[in-house]
Amino acid sequence: MELQQLAKIGYKNMEWLTRDDGSRIVVKKDSAPDWLADMVYELHDGLLLLPDDWTYEQIYNALGMLSDGEDPEEAYFEGDTLTSSLFNWAKGNSSLVDDYIRDVGWGGNIEAAICGAQAEEERNIAIRVRDYLDGILDDFDDDAIAEFVAVL
Repeated sequence: MELQQLAKIGYKNMEWLTRDDGSRIVVKKDSAPDWLADMVYELHDGLLLLPDDWTYEQIYNALGMLSDGEDPEEAYFEGDTLTSSLFNWAKGNSSLVDDYIRDVGWGGNIEAAICGAQAEEERNIAIRVRDYLDGILDDFDDDAIAEFVAVL
């Protein structure tokens, strides 16, 4: 099996839902394979980070990118374009913003620094998703893949 196929299985086992307040979130389907739940758990640092909507969305985006055959090392990540979204993200990720400013600088524009930090975290999540899938590829034979694909 190829990483691209495994990513497609993960991608198809996540979905967008609408909350009562109208906001949209990405969740894994109840029928999702166990490895997807394990990956989500690991990407939340064993839940040292509380599960959050933004990370779920980035996992979903990474699975979509990988299922299309894109390489996260080569892909372009841009971060949010809405200032309010950026500042909301920064509230829970100030250490990532601090690291970005220390490593890259901020050029006098805090919004650009937050956007850069967020784009860098998008890339990091995509790379971690790729690496996780690559690490479990050997666990699947063609019959297991056919079973997953039949359910989709």
